[in-house]
Amino acid sequence: MYGDYTPTAEVAANVRALERLVDHTARCGSPDLLLGGVGDVQLQEPYYRAIREVCDFAGSKGVRLTIKPHGGQIATGPQCRQAIERVGHGNFRLWYDPGNIYYYSDGERDPVVDAATVDGLVVGMSAKDFLPPKEVLVTPGTGRVDFPRVMARLREGGFRQGPVLVETLAKGNLAQVIAEARKARAFLAELLRGGMTKGTP
Repeated sequence: MYGDYTPTAEVAANVRALERLVDHTARCGSPDLLLGGVGDVQLQEPYYRAIREVCDFAGSKGVRLTIKPHGGQIATGPQCRQAIERVGHGNFRLWYDPGNIYYYSDGERDPVVDAATVDGLVVGMSAKDFLPPKEVLVTPGTGRVDFPRVMARLREGGFRQGPVLVETLAKGNLAQVIAEARKARAFLAELLRGGMTKGTP
């Protein structure tokens, strides 16, 4: 599940809001709560301190807390690593998003290179693609992300099991979107079997 709240400078208020999100996540039966980070530099400390304080509570509910590359202070693998190390708890990890690595760097940062900076942190992945100049409404496998090389690097860094989901597809009418979803599923099934090279349809 993706969920977030409006953080404040008051850690206790952030903890209450985050515990509420954890409760909702547990009730829905999701093992993961993906958080979007906080852009305001002044709120970094209370935001991540609240995550640290809620990690054990979330674990007791069977929920893992994660962030992903999402712009601002967590736009790259190294920035995400810094945030995760700041919390310093095993129940706070990374949901990787190669499309966002391109998106937030305006196409400058290759997720194959970036993936090498997150060894030991990745527990899930949004299989999001990217097309220049700044588009992520792209069906996985049809854009610029070299998914076979990204996945190979993530596997090398320890990501050998966990969810891989389709977050975005090419736009279209209902029939077109369904067709794109089927194409994405087939692409990912082949990718995760390890039988794909860049450019395979």
